[in-house]
Amino acid sequence: MAGASKAEHVSLRVPDLERAERFYADAFGLATVAREDEAVYLGCGFDENFDLALSEGAPGVEHVAVRAGDAERVALYEERLDERGLDPVRTDGDEPGQEVGVRVELPSGLPIELVTVADKSYKHFYEAALDDRGGLAPLDLDHYNYHSPDVEADARLLCDVLDFTPSAVIADWQAGAFLRRGDRHHDVAVFSHGAGPDDRASHHHTGFTVSSVDHMVKLLDRLTMHDTPLEFGIGRHFGGDNVFAYVRAPDGHRIELVTEMTELDDDTPVQNVSDVNRAVSAWHDDVTIPESWLETSGLAE
Repeated sequence: MAGASKAEHVSLRVPDLERAERFYADAFGLATVAREDEAVYLGCGFDENFDLALSEGAPGVEHVAVRAGDAERVALYEERLDERGLDPVRTDGDEPGQEVGVRVELPSGLPIELVTVADKSYKHFYEAALDDRGGLAPLDLDHYNYHSPDVEADARLLCDVLDFTPSAVIADWQAGAFLRRGDRHHDVAVFSHGAGPDDRASHHHTGFTVSSVDHMVKLLDRLTMHDTPLEFGIGRHFGGDNVFAYVRAPDGHRIELVTEMTELDDDTPVQNVSDVNRAVSAWHDDVTIPESWLETSGLAE
């Protein structure tokens, strides 16, 4: 797929692990890749990599990971982080299919990893690698979005040290930023809006790619049948230009379905957006955002 996401996986805590695994398999169509150390690892099924890790506990994000490219790049990031006194931690082989990795906490407290994976194969979307994958499963993890009390501090570390590129900045770094490592508009997005805490990061949503608006509608139909109704959308974001729809999983975590995400060249200039409402919708001058959409679901202790 052209413009493949560099977002590798998201690890979440859920209050009921058995129920959460059942939801993501039966309603959302993910397949269980592995179970290790009281955690379940699920993937979309078009390669052997996992996209979502679940472990039991108070709801929150445990860590997020993006693909680094190769072991030399991971070592370079470890060196840069160490030079800045940021206490990087190696995570080599800590999770299924992961080769090497380095983890660091952003200023907001969000742990982020740069990793390499064993399965680097080309994805054939007509043929699933995992036999028990559901027929309406999303194609891949698309991006991760979280709340931060200091957008600019987090974004500067990601860009200056870990080679992210800003695609769009909202309200001069005060309200949000879209950041990418490849040519898709964003792999990580960070916002200050919403009902998140004022002293640390918290989880807003995990985005998954679907092939088309038709695919999105069919998956929403399936989710509705599993008592997971639409929260916000269908609409088109101005930030990213993608068509979106949001649902809240039974575990309290938010999922975005994404299609038609724009792709950018290396030299595309940073876009400055005046406010969050403008970034949220390309179809409204003054979009009505549901109050529930401003809620976040925590940072795992």
